[in-house]
Amino acid sequence: MNLNSLQSLRPLTDVGAVPTLPPLQKTTYKILNIPSQTELLLLSTNLLYKSKLLLDGAITPTNNINADRCTYEAIKLMKIFDNYQDQHLTHKEVKQIRKDFKLNNLYR
Repeated sequence: MNLNSLQSLRPLTDVGAVPTLPPLQKTTYKILNIPSQTELLLLSTNLLYKSKLLLDGAITPTNNINADRCTYEAIKLMKIFDNYQDQHLTHKEVKQIRKDFKLNNLYR
């Protein structure tokens, strides 16, 4: 470790001394053929939003899509997100979830 890296650890005296961080970027894993964590969060959030719309009566439930099923699927995705090192979904599985819950129009 050199002296310059130790100087960066000194206490901050004002907000202007805080270094700016680069913007977040979507990480893709093309080699592994798995969606990023951001995609899982987005899909889970959209499922919860659809569940809220169903509960509020803004949209009508269909024969296989109801608020309980949307919420359950969102929770399942969050469990995968929490254990992302050991458990993955493929892009194909994510596309199938979007198709099953009629969320494709949100991703265009």
